[in-house]
Amino acid sequence: MKKLKVLREKVGIGLLPLLPIALNLAYPTDPGLGQWYSLPYVVIILLQATLGGVLLGFLAWIAVGIGVLSVSILQGSFPPPTWADPVRVAIWGSLPLLVYIFGRITDVLRGSLRAVQSRFRVLVQKNQRDSRIIQELQKVNAVLEERVARQRDSLTLLYNQVQTIRTLNLEKALRVLLETVQMFLQARRITLWTLDETMDRLKIETSLGWEGKEREEYLPLNDSVEGWVYRNSSLFSFRMLLQYENLKKIYRGGTVLSVPVHAGKKPFGVLSIEELPFERYNLYSEKLVQIIVGLSEPFLEEILEYRQMTNLTDVDEDTGIPNYSQFYYLMTKELERARNQGSPLSVVVLEVENFSDLAQRFGKKAAKGSLKGVVEELTLFSDSRFSSFLYREEGQVVFLCPNLDQDGASLFCLESLERLNQREWKIGDTPIPISMVVGYATARVGSYEPESLLQQVDHLLLLQKM
Repeated sequence: MKKLKVLREKVGIGLLPLLPIALNLAYPTDPGLGQWYSLPYVVIILLQATLGGVLLGFLAWIAVGIGVLSVSILQGSFPPPTWADPVRVAIWGSLPLLVYIFGRITDVLRGSLRAVQSRFRVLVQKNQRDSRIIQELQKVNAVLEERVARQRDSLTLLYNQVQTIRTLNLEKALRVLLETVQMFLQARRITLWTLDETMDRLKIETSLGWEGKEREEYLPLNDSVEGWVYRNSSLFSFRMLLQYENLKKIYRGGTVLSVPVHAGKKPFGVLSIEELPFERYNLYSEKLVQIIVGLSEPFLEEILEYRQMTNLTDVDEDTGIPNYSQFYYLMTKELERARNQGSPLSVVVLEVENFSDLAQRFGKKAAKGSLKGVVEELTLFSDSRFSSFLYREEGQVVFLCPNLDQDGASLFCLESLERLNQREWKIGDTPIPISMVVGYATARVGSYEPESLLQQVDHLLLLQKM
């Protein structure tokens, strides 16, 4: 398209002599328009030199000169006397110089213009290239920002999930652990195996994604990769089958990843991922599941220690919360420890004032569910630092808080009431009102008597109910 346009311009400039020729047809007896000193031709030749350059100007000068002379010869008027006119001779003789000057000026200007255009094209191309680079860098930056944002979101989500594991309910903690692994790895089937010491085999403690599907309830400890993971406290990954013949022999199929789970320094079980999307199977997933399990292990240790400390045969059958006898026994132990260390120990009692009304309306067992909710809420709020029990009367729960002084206990009571009041309470699908009162007391240096401590708590509760 550009070449065609240039060609048209060249042809147009080359045809300019047709204009004086057309004018000359009106004066057939005056070839070259001598009566006007050939000025129409001269102007056109200089215009061609200006528009087309030196070469085109010279060609036009030669062509026009030959044409005029040819017409003069054909008419038999050559050499006409008028051609001897000094002015005409001077004009036509100076045309080559004028053509060169005009054409040269045009060539120089065109050369400068081409140089400017070339430079401009280079700058435009460079600018476009830089713009593309900037756009790509912006895209890369957006991707990196998105990754960082997702990482921040993932870290927040992981933190929240780990905080949810901080409960004294083992079943709930294990369920949250499996849900966290499922959430981050998109795993479809997960099982947590624990040791059945009576049969020397692994049994299913909890699982996710196996609903309605047949599967083995037990695995041999010495003839399965899960047993190998438990015995060696080592990770198993499907890729290891290509390296280790001993694992290939005991591999029973289905397992993609298996990670040992510890409670403190003791082995607790094996978390096994049996179904995982292909694109998710990589070293990053292996590290991630190990991180999740590692963050959960300290809380599993706390749960097991709590279960070991409290005699699980002396718990309320409706709520699973240890009874008052367990509290009193543990309180005396903690008071002795606090006395030896010179540290504070606080006791916080919360009472559902309308417990009797709830028991009468929904039944005693359902009403106890509100106590269980109080314990779970405050256990999560306190990061599982405090042990919880049923207190002396119905509708009362007590928290034993080591290393918590009077100011800390007061703040814990205020924040606990605020947290409990913000929660929506239900029995079944029916919303219920919960009216709470709280009492607390702190044992400190010089005052570590259990009865005196509990009397202070009861007195404070009585004052609030009056």
